[in-house]
Amino acid sequence: MSDSEKSRPNGSESTRSQTSLRGPRTTDPVLHELLPAHFNYTSLNQAESELAPRLAHGLERVLFSPGPVLMRDPRTRTFNFSNDIYRIPNPKSFDFSRLSSYVTASEDKVLQGMALEHGQKYYASTSSITTVLSKIILAISGMRPLNLDRLTMPFMSQSAAQTTSSRGPTGVILRYNDGVYGVDMYKRGDSPTVLMELGRVVEKMLCTDTPIFKSYLNNGIGLDELNKDQPDVFHFAKAEGFLLRAQIDCQHPALPGKTFDLKTRATLAIRMDQENYESNLGYRLRKLTGLYESFEREYYDMLRSALLKYSLQVRIGNMDGIFVCYHNTAEMFGFQYVPLEDMDHDLFGNSVFAQQCFAGSLQLLRRVFDAATLEFPGRDVKLMFSAPKEQKLGCYVLAKKEGAQLDVWDESKILKFTIETRSIINGFEVNGLPFVQDIETDRGDSSTRSQQAQPRRRSIGNSTKDTPRLQPAPTWTFSSATSVAIPRLKMTTVLTRKTRTKVKALQWTMLTR
Repeated sequence: MSDSEKSRPNGSESTRSQTSLRGPRTTDPVLHELLPAHFNYTSLNQAESELAPRLAHGLERVLFSPGPVLMRDPRTRTFNFSNDIYRIPNPKSFDFSRLSSYVTASEDKVLQGMALEHGQKYYASTSSITTVLSKIILAISGMRPLNLDRLTMPFMSQSAAQTTSSRGPTGVILRYNDGVYGVDMYKRGDSPTVLMELGRVVEKMLCTDTPIFKSYLNNGIGLDELNKDQPDVFHFAKAEGFLLRAQIDCQHPALPGKTFDLKTRATLAIRMDQENYESNLGYRLRKLTGLYESFEREYYDMLRSALLKYSLQVRIGNMDGIFVCYHNTAEMFGFQYVPLEDMDHDLFGNSVFAQQCFAGSLQLLRRVFDAATLEFPGRDVKLMFSAPKEQKLGCYVLAKKEGAQLDVWDESKILKFTIETRSIINGFEVNGLPFVQDIETDRGDSSTRSQQAQPRRRSIGNSTKDTPRLQPAPTWTFSSATSVAIPRLKMTTVLTRKTRTKVKALQWTMLTR
């Protein structure tokens, strides 16, 4: 960090000295060093994760079975699990009032209080921050193609890029409250979809014994003692000026990371036409591999569209992985447990790049937030991020109108940030992040959530003799109290800020050593 940066309060990203020019005015760039290797992540309530529910109906064996596990054997039609979870109830028959209502980050008084207690300027939930973090990672990695080497041959000719929707624009709102900012995801009047509602039904069904689950149905028999819904369990952590909240869906003591997230995945036909989902129930998952009607196709689509966001949620919550349920809204087809190291392999090629991108993206987002709140102190601020292109990302910033009760934004002054990055790995400048073989390391102590790449696969792609293989230290821990040597990844980021009356250039360097 430069001396000029240390002298400014609150991580200020701009300088007030300006040069008179015709039209826009500019300032000299200010150099900042961001160090992903010194990522400050601290769990605040890891012990409370033991209060999370466990899977029911014999589903826990899926956690230790690689690949998808079918609900029903296709040859003998024998159920591998209790047939009580084969048919999925219609969401209209479920009493959602019995479940805890979702609380946005800015309205969470517990989260705000913890942010003030631990001296963090921003507080957010995984749902409010992971979408924008994924856009920053795509910019840092130069829209790096996905790693498809675990899929079968038919997918080698398919696209390895993120989907258009996952690369699309997104936004967040910083809501000022008592000196700190709550981070909410920007939405334009989105109403819950049938898949969102059904996801809550399936999560409750898989973690609850059948008699208890039936009491949640509108026609269920009331059970006074069983009707007391178990409160949601959250993991809290502080990292780089953020107080982060992640909901813990399930736990199992035998897993290295103990806890995991539940995800429901509807079939291809359902996702492509959600409004007419009942007309597409004939599309079923009949085989493990193949381009259509297979578990492999569903995982491939999830890899391109949602897995990056899921991996960020797992990292923020200090979890072990995700438990995926495949269905067509009417019946369950199977289950799959995906540990974090498998997600890292498919998204980045190895866990070292994955962890450094997560750390760098969070540090970079904090600098953008600091610059925006410095320009509009004590006001709600909306930040809209454009779709990333190669190693560039745009951001537009508006402040809430003074005295406005609703979200009415002042368009008389709009800031535009342009973030450009480049990567230097072991002295070699590369476009984004290259394909690098998994790194042979041992998984560390689960108490520090060591995020290790596993030496189980061979990566494919653009590796050449000009891109050397990384030589990491034997272990690498995900802990603020540990400083170890890891591959030298340097990312130089230039942020240019523009308004209608002035232009200010900010130059950042993200350096790992």
